[in-house]
Amino acid sequence: MGTETYHYARSVFHTCTMVGVIDAATGQPDTTKIDKSLVSKIGIIFVPKQRELVNMLFWWEEELTRWRLLDEEEAEIVRSISARDNGTQDGEAELQERLRVIEAKRKVVPSLRRADGKPKGRGRAAAKVRSVVFPSSRLFSKPIRGQQ
Repeated sequence: MGTETYHYARSVFHTCTMVGVIDAATGQPDTTKIDKSLVSKIGIIFVPKQRELVNMLFWWEEELTRWRLLDEEEAEIVRSISARDNGTQDGEAELQERLRVIEAKRKVVPSLRRADGKPKGRGRAAAKVRSVVFPSSRLFSKPIRGQQ
């Protein structure tokens, strides 16, 4: 990234922070501050780029929520594993599998994920991700064209 682009991006970030769209303390977006007056408040960039910025901020907030939910689910599973008696192994394999599924969901990059969090596409990479993330799903049990 060139020096000019860096300064431009930095000034847009600073403006978003000043407006309150990005929380200065956490660096996370606050989409409740986005309204129709944002166009005049962030006049440093053109309107089409402002639309892209707003879309990115909403995506960013959704991604943070997705990660927070995955973290909470993982913490719940870890608590369940640690709360079990050391002698009983009932259901521990299931819980370990759920932990592997959560880790696989974290690794699915946004470009390979639909809005509902499931993998998209028909290629080999998508099939591999589907088999890791949804191992017991009947939906993905059939081979994809060309993979017999």
